[in-house]
Amino acid sequence: MFCKYCGKEIKGSEKFCPNCGKNVKSEENEMTNNQNASGSSYDYANNITTKGQKTKSKKKRIFIIVIAVVVVLGVFVAVRLMKANKEAQNTINTLCQFTDEIKSDDSYSFNYKHMWEIKYVEENEFVSFYDADAGYYVASALGGSDIENDGTFTYDFSDNDFRIYLDYETPSGELTIINYSVDDDEFTLMIDGERRNPTKEFDQKLRENGLIEDIFNDDLDKFEQNLQENGLSLGDVSSVSYDDVKSKSQ
Repeated sequence: MFCKYCGKEIKGSEKFCPNCGKNVKSEENEMTNNQNASGSSYDYANNITTKGQKTKSKKKRIFIIVIAVVVVLGVFVAVRLMKANKEAQNTINTLCQFTDEIKSDDSYSFNYKHMWEIKYVEENEFVSFYDADAGYYVASALGGSDIENDGTFTYDFSDNDFRIYLDYETPSGELTIINYSVDDDEFTLMIDGERRNPTKEFDQKLRENGLIEDIFNDDLDKFEQNLQENGLSLGDVSSVSYDDVKSKSQ
């Protein structure tokens, strides 16, 4: 090595320069300390790199878990949809065995001995009943007038409502629908296209003449019995949609 003070070569492991007498060992120690300091800096940088790699690895694991959850949920939903579609097709096949299927441009119907007819349209699903007493009960509540109804009324599966369609002129306007909500136990009227509440007197007459118990509930019970005799339930036919029947018929 050479002395940094005078530039003379120093042989061996002398502590002091033989030419200028300066302490050359302190220089060596300083170089060693600088190297150690440099090593510490490198380790610190390496440590940061390691932490960054761990963070990326953690994010990757989270991403994989999220993807796995999405895939599992997707498979679950797909299986449920396939199961529901299969059940709907089985219900339609059973209906075809004991009813007459009627197709039109915008609906599919299943008629049972002209007693009831399940109808599927794009907007909703319902069953129509043919009971002459229904028209008679309503006409009686209106004072015996002709209501232009042959006893047809419907039960809406999703709304849980009964509806009688008629054509009767009242002092307030043209009465076209009498609606009974099973959930609310309430009658409402459609007069001149507006929903209105009946008078207390008319409401009482509809209830007292047995329209709810003798017609609505009784015919619905018979409908459910017919379904049960053929291995179906009200829930089965109400869960079928227009699209289900359409896909089966194509």
